Amino acid sequence: MKINLIAPVHRKQNFKRYFQIAPLNLMMIASITPSDINVEILDENIDTIDYNSPVDLVGIGANTSEVNRAYEICDEFRKRGIAVVIGGIHASALPDEAGEHADSVVIGEAEGLWEKVIDDFRKGTLAKFYKHEAFPDISRLPLPDRAVLKNKRYLTRNVFQLSRGCPFRCVFCSVTEFFGNTFRVRNEDQVIEEIERMDGKFLIFVDDNIFGDPGYATKLLEKMIPLKKKWVSQCTLHLADNSRLLNLATKSGCMGMLIGVESISRNSLRASGKPINFNRYKEMIQRILDSGIGIDGSFIFGFDNEDTSIFERTLEFIVKMRLPAATFSILTPYPGTKLKEKLEEEERIIDRNWEHYNGIHAVFRPARMTPDQLEEGRTWIKQEFYSYMNIFKRVGFFGDHLIYQWLYNLLKKGGTSKVKQKTASNPHILEY
Repeated sequence: MKINLIAPVHRKQNFKRYFQIAPLNLMMIASITPSDINVEILDENIDTIDYNSPVDLVGIGANTSEVNRAYEICDEFRKRGIAVVIGGIHASALPDEAGEHADSVVIGEAEGLWEKVIDDFRKGTLAKFYKHEAFPDISRLPLPDRAVLKNKRYLTRNVFQLSRGCPFRCVFCSVTEFFGNTFRVRNEDQVIEEIERMDGKFLIFVDDNIFGDPGYATKLLEKMIPLKKKWVSQCTLHLADNSRLLNLATKSGCMGMLIGVESISRNSLRASGKPINFNRYKEMIQRILDSGIGIDGSFIFGFDNEDTSIFERTLEFIVKMRLPAATFSILTPYPGTKLKEKLEEEERIIDRNWEHYNGIHAVFRPARMTPDQLEEGRTWIKQEFYSYMNIFKRVGFFGDHLIYQWLYNLLKKGGTSKVKQKTASNPHILEY
């Protein structure tokens, strides 16, 4: 029996195809697939799908912005009589929609369900929907099957996940709907064993908040120090208030963090539901930077109190703070979020093309600017922030992890224009 596990293409700029990280979700599913089954991972960001190649079952997962492409793939396989199972955040939020394109829908996390899917498929009793009664225990997950990605060209296969869930309830975030608002962690000794097996020195933790359980993070980082690795992840500004954890992060090799700063507007921050003390923003950011850890600050535009001045004010703030990097997104009402419920009630959603739910399109009517102004403002601030002059002002030629900071900025700079054209090599790859 053969199963194809498929990751649909990201709609990103063409050159970033050479900077892909391995799909951890598919490696995890491969690891819980019975050993007598031949598993092949097809990542459309680097692979071409052969719909006529012999296969018995297809599994596919997608976020909202990728789901249109995922549905196209599902439909092509089903035309050939091949059963398809779909999962992921979008399918979990809208299972009936996903079920129109797949034989079966996995709602929520795959562990504990995928094994049942395989068993039912073999018996010829595949159900339409599979769903957990409770969030699964992840303390002793099997290690991801990285061998299934042999000979594939990725920036790194060293992708790890320590935890799932988030205690916060930000109105725009679908994480708590998918993973819950309780924090679940893996056994730290198992994580250390997994890290010791990896090739190379650099790794990525894909956790939404790696320090969500400070006690757990403390024990893990202490065990990581002797391994002499370099790593990046995501966290909140609360890291600044835990000097011991901040010190351990530095000693264990942390190079940088993606941090949800969200907005420089007090009212926007309040509207987002993010529990951060606005008055201490500058102090908290500076404390993390002073520790030698770089920050990629994530900013969201489009909250109801914001007009077009928010873009210039944000640029002034982040250049003055010398943030090493920043990510700029448009507020997006993803399925399953409180934001989507609110905008639906107010009849402000103007675009229901899921491909546009990617943080660079305005899919709703903002309160104090037009959708075009919101999109143009987001494009403008990215172009300005990643101009060579501003990169030099922020990064300079001295400091910690200098080569990494410059390479990271140049990589992010590569996508500062709007959608240009489809590429000849793959019509589903767009350039931004």
